[in-house]
Amino acid sequence: VSITGTLTVGVDDTGHDVTFYGATSGKKMHWDEDSNGGRLNLNGGADLYINQGHMHMSQGSYYFKNASTGTQRHGFVADEEYGFEGVNLRINAAKKLYLDGGSNTYIIESAADTVKIFTGGTEALEVDSSQNATFAGSVTATSLDINGAADISGDLTLSGTERIRTGASNQLLLGDDSDVIAIGRGNELWTQNDVDADATLYINYRGYNAGASRFRSVDIRDGKNASIVAFTGADKK
Repeated sequence: VSITGTLTVGVDDTGHDVTFYGATSGKKMHWDEDSNGGRLNLNGGADLYINQGHMHMSQGSYYFKNASTGTQRHGFVADEEYGFEGVNLRINAAKKLYLDGGSNTYIIESAADTVKIFTGGTEALEVDSSQNATFAGSVTATSLDINGAADISGDLTLSGTERIRTGASNQLLLGDDSDVIAIGRGNELWTQNDVDADATLYINYRGYNAGASRFRSVDIRDGKNASIVAFTGADKK
């Protein structure tokens, strides 16, 4: 049959089923006029190809649904909103999830179980397989609760009225040999093992003697082999 004009099957409100069979047994495209007001079915593993064109859908929400469950689906739930229901979104390793419509801001699994976030084309954050997070820039927060160890290779700066607080059973620990807490205005609080291996606490007040005084402005030792408290200045001790 060759049809060169318009083909109409049925009339408005009274339709008919139409079936197009493929060259492979069981593969067909079936228009079911009675299923939910009309439905196009691809049976037997038949495929739907759209070559260099667009599939347009309008008015309402549209889903791709798993027919065996009826609850696993994904699709447009509203204008500019794509939803997933009962399904996972999987992105292959080393592939990017772009967030801004361009090519500069994205999330990527750069190695096994290592996720990186890029902004402006530059790496901003890395979270590795051990859940260690590395920030390329500064971290700004109204509060920061750390449960466990925190290794800071740079400066920890507090401004305004902020404080570092420890609980009743916790400690703020300085490491061995000249680890320093800078108190402000050039003043320091630091620890060091002396030559006789006695632990020593130094409070360095740089403002004494017009700033000329350096170490041991106040020197507190354990009392085993030295004084408990010493204030060293031009003529005082």
